Amino acid sequence: MKTDEKPDRILIIGLKYGDETCFEKLLRKYYPRFRAYTYRLIHDQHQAEDILQNVFMKLWMNRLTLDENISIVTYLFVLTRNEILNYIRYTRMHPLASGDETVKEETVNNEFDFNDLYALLLNIIENKLPERRREIFKMNRFEHLTPSEIARRLGLSTRTVEKHIELALKTIRGSLGPILSLILFFSSQQS
Repeated sequence: MKTDEKPDRILIIGLKYGDETCFEKLLRKYYPRFRAYTYRLIHDQHQAEDILQNVFMKLWMNRLTLDENISIVTYLFVLTRNEILNYIRYTRMHPLASGDETVKEETVNNEFDFNDLYALLLNIIENKLPERRREIFKMNRFEHLTPSEIARRLGLSTRTVEKHIELALKTIRGSLGPILSLILFFSSQQS
C-alpha cells in the first residue's frame, strides 16, 4: 500500500459522513494536480478552473456512493476526463463558445467514459456475483443500508452480510483491475 493511500481512505470515509474538512483536504491535495492536467489539454486557465469546480462538486454530491477502498486519484481522473470531454463536445457544437481551437484532437479519441465504467461495474455485479451476494451488495451500495440493517431484513448475521460485501468487492476489484490498469497506462502515455 502506498503511503498516501491510507490517509486518502480516511479522508474518503470522512467525506462519506459529510465531513467538510476531509473534503477540503482532498481538494487542497489534488486540485493543483488536476488543474495542471486539465490546462495541458484545453489551454484555457479559466475553463480549467470551471471544469475542476464541477469535478469536486460531483465528488461532494456523490460522496455517499464512494467506496473507501477506491483510488481517489483514479476516481478524480475519470471525473476530470469526462468533464473535459463534455467541454470539448460543447465547444465543437457551439464554436463561438470558445475562441481557442487548440484543444488536442487526440483526447477525444482516447477517452474512457465514466458511464462506460459504471455500465461495466453493473455488468460485473449482475453476472459475476452469486444471487444472494448480489442482493446484499446492491442493498449496501445502492440503497445505502448498513450491514446490520441488511442482516435484520434478510434474517442473517451481520458478520455473514459483511463477508458477502467483502467477497463482492474482491470480485469486482479483480474484474476491474486490468481495465483500471489500462486506463492509467493510456493516460500516462498521453502526458
